[in-house]
Amino acid sequence: MNPFEFVNSINSASKKSIFDGFNALEDELDPDSPSKSYSSFLVNRSLSNFMDTVFFANEMNQHHHLPPKMQYDFLKNAIKPRKRFSKFAKGIADDNTVKCFMKRYGYSAVKARDAISLLTKEQIEYVVRAMTPQGSKKYK
Repeated sequence: MNPFEFVNSINSASKKSIFDGFNALEDELDPDSPSKSYSSFLVNRSLSNFMDTVFFANEMNQHHHLPPKMQYDFLKNAIKPRKRFSKFAKGIADDNTVKCFMKRYGYSAVKARDAISLLTKEQIEYVVRAMTPQGSKKYK
């Protein structure tokens, strides 16, 4: 199971739980148990994108030590079912582009990522091409 199945289950109006049919005592022995694939970080991060669920996600971040079933049950029963869609945040640039900006301008990795976010795609490609040794296929 992936973390987004847990988020979809929490957001759905269905009363059925993903953990139904799994015994809490035998949970650690079962390799197919949902507890093994539950990632509280990713579930809470997904739920923190919405105004009506951000406080519940924060509460679970503060109680990360609780068992996965308990965290899931709290979120499932506390959050009002609703369709919630958002794109998952991804990185802006790859490491090679960041390294080119760091080398060319003497920036730290954080400042290089900030600079890359301000430029157009053509400007970024120009800097990468300028820093690429001739004949290198690494940046093509």
